[in-house]
This record gives sequence, C-alpha cells and structure tokens, in this order.
Amino acid sequence: MESKSISVRTDSKMKKSWSMTEQSGGFTKELRVREVENGFICCINKYGRDEKKKDSEYISEDKEYISKTNPLADNDPDEKEEEVEFSLKGIDSAISDMMGGITI
Repeated sequence: MESKSISVRTDSKMKKSWSMTEQSGGFTKELRVREVENGFICCINKYGRDEKKKDSEYISEDKEYISKTNPLADNDPDEKEEEVEFSLKGIDSAISDMMGGITI
C-alpha cells in the first residue's frame, strides 16, 4: 500500500514547519523542515523493512542538515491556491546521495 501526505504548521512566533511522508513497500520516508532565524533545519528519516523479502532486516536511518532554502517550499499550500501535488523523486535522489547510494 502506498500513501503520501504533507502538512504545514505555524507556531506562535510565526515560524513554519513542513513535513512530507511517503509510505511504500514497508518503508516510510519522512522529510521534516523547520524554519529558523537564518534558514531551515531539515531532518530526513527512513525506516521500515522490505515487504517483498521474508526475512528482511529493519532499517532506520536519520540525517539532519541546514539549508538556506526550503526543500518543501513548492508544497506550501499557503503559497499556492491550487491543490498541492508533489513527487518525492527529487528527494529520493537527494536521500540516496546522502546515504551513499542506498535505495529502497
């Protein structure tokens, strides 16, 4: 079963946070972005096990980095009046590059 979701939140100091989650084949990939004074803190989480392999090992990988731009800016419904549609292909590629070519 495959599912995707995105959410945007604003705290009392008018700072925003974004999150995008994709679930597929027993794995969950999540990208969380939090606005800070001088940019964005990005957290990538990938976890789960391959449903296709009977005895697959559970994988849990976390990465954090600082960015001057928001990788989820195109998915902010406040900035777009139309319904948001997105693809994680670009993020998948970035995650794969950051994790040494590991793909799921």
